[in-house]
Amino acid sequence: LFYCLKRFKKFPLYLTPGSILNTLASTSPVFIITKFYGLESAGFFSFANRIISSPLSLIAKSTADVFRQSAATEYLKKENCRALFLKTCWHLFIIFFIPTIILLLLAPSIFTLIFGTEWSTSGKIVQIMSLMLLFQYSLSPLSSIVIQISERLDIDIIWQTILFIGIISSLMLGYIIFKSLFYSIGLYSIWYSIMYIA
Repeated sequence: LFYCLKRFKKFPLYLTPGSILNTLASTSPVFIITKFYGLESAGFFSFANRIISSPLSLIAKSTADVFRQSAATEYLKKENCRALFLKTCWHLFIIFFIPTIILLLLAPSIFTLIFGTEWSTSGKIVQIMSLMLLFQYSLSPLSSIVIQISERLDIDIIWQTILFIGIISSLMLGYIIFKSLFYSIGLYSIWYSIMYIA
C-alpha cells in the first residue's frame, strides 16, 4: 500500500492542475473571441468546433480505447510503446486526411449548403482550422495515454502550460496586429499544430 502511495503520489499532484489547464485551453478561445470580436463571432467559432469535433472525437476515442490496452501491455513488456504509438498515429492520420482536404477546400461551401448562408463564417473557421484538427485528432488522444502509462505527468503539465499561454497570445496577437477574427484563428491554429507536432 505504501509502495503504491509513494509510486503514484505524483498522479493527483499533476493530474489536477493538468486537467484545469486543459479545460482553460479548451474554453479560453471563446472568451477571448467574445471580448475582442463580440458574441456573434464567438458563436460562429463555437458552432464550427461543435459540428466538426463531434464525429472526429468519436473516431479518435474509439481508436484510443483500443490503443490504451495494447500500449499498456507493450509498455509492461518493453518499457516502451513508441512503435505502436507511431503506427496508430499514422492509422488515424490516414483516416482523417481525406476529410481534412475536403474541409480545407470546401468547408465554407459545405456549411452554406447544409446550414445556410448565415453560417458561412463558421465554415471559413473550419477551413482555417482543418490542418490543426488533423494533427489534434491524430495525436492528442494517443499522446495523453502514453504520458499516463509512462508516468510522465510532469511533461504533460509543462506542455499544457505552454499550450495555454500560446493560445491566449496567438488570439490576442491576431487582434492587436490584424484586427481580424480569421487571422486570430489562423495564428491559434498554427500554434496548436506546432504544439502537437512538437
